[in-house]
Amino acid sequence: MANRYDGVWREARDATADAAPLERIEAIVETLIRFFEEEETWMLTKRMLLVPPPELRSFIETTLGSVETELQAFEREQFRLAMEQGALPEQSLEDVYDAYYCFLDGALISLFTLETNRVKRQRAAFTIFKKGVGWT
Repeated sequence: MANRYDGVWREARDATADAAPLERIEAIVETLIRFFEEEETWMLTKRMLLVPPPELRSFIETTLGSVETELQAFEREQFRLAMEQGALPEQSLEDVYDAYYCFLDGALISLFTLETNRVKRQRAAFTIFKKGVGWT
């Protein structure tokens, strides 16, 4: 599962190599939501990331933690570049990333629910996040 998760975000990264930083972030968001929505073991994987069993915590942190670390470094760099290039106003990179991560976690956690309007809520949350950080 860790290999599939790693592969899917890297494919999105590579497919958007010539795109603007914020377009690359959008591609990652779409890719991760689609991956966790369609992947047959998504619920188990997300549960393991959010609430790992104590006896497996170390293994999970080691296995999935390296994927998460590289993905987060890529995402942070895209936000930094967007600010540097003027696509986002200068602001705390940590605040932007923390807000982004809360949005993304919420979007992925919504996959656990039986909501019929999940996609609408995910899009609305992303739109509001974008407005909040000055993403036009």
